[in-house]
Amino acid sequence: MVLNSPKLFQNIKILKENINGEMEEYASKVESIEKDNLFLVHTPIRKSEVVMLLNDSVITVTYMVEKKGMYKFDAKVIEKVREGKITFLRIKRISDIVENQRRQFFRIETNFSVDLKRIGSDEIEHVASMDISAGGMKVYTDKKVEIGDIIYAYFTLDDSTMFVETKVLKKFRSEHIRNRWEISLEFLNLSENERERIIRFVFEKEREKIKREYLQNDK
Repeated sequence: MVLNSPKLFQNIKILKENINGEMEEYASKVESIEKDNLFLVHTPIRKSEVVMLLNDSVITVTYMVEKKGMYKFDAKVIEKVREGKITFLRIKRISDIVENQRRQFFRIETNFSVDLKRIGSDEIEHVASMDISAGGMKVYTDKKVEIGDIIYAYFTLDDSTMFVETKVLKKFRSEHIRNRWEISLEFLNLSENERERIIRFVFEKEREKIKREYLQNDK
């Protein structure tokens, strides 16, 4: 196998440029490895609908290599393959495998309890997550917050308790609840062990999501 190539049954992301020149990202998984440069992957599904990728379309495949980081390569869609009710794409790698210098992390929408504590305050605010990646998370808050604020976040992922220093990167006023903000938090000073725990959590949730969407699509 080529060095740093994706593994069998590994979760991957497929990036494709749309007609507006914007990059769209879809979740998928490697079903089989036929050659070093030929893969059978699950056809992406978004909101319970199959994403149509035409033959000869050029895509970018990104994935995590354990203890190394994010890697990527360009690929061409060769053909669609149907096995029973499940559809796959046969894709061919057409570029070298390179490290993704953007330090991109998979992000998953998920809801779990988070406690927020601001510097200089003993008050704990109990909120819920909106999404998480190994680079940060999005939560809501009813408290005043400014870009650059440092906030400590406490939460539990699969029985692993996390206590993380974060920085507010973005804030958006909620469309549904008055005086509520959605804030994007960047994780600061994560250990490699902590980052790996989050990555494993995200990958497992992504795997569960893909499985649910395929089951719904087969009904």
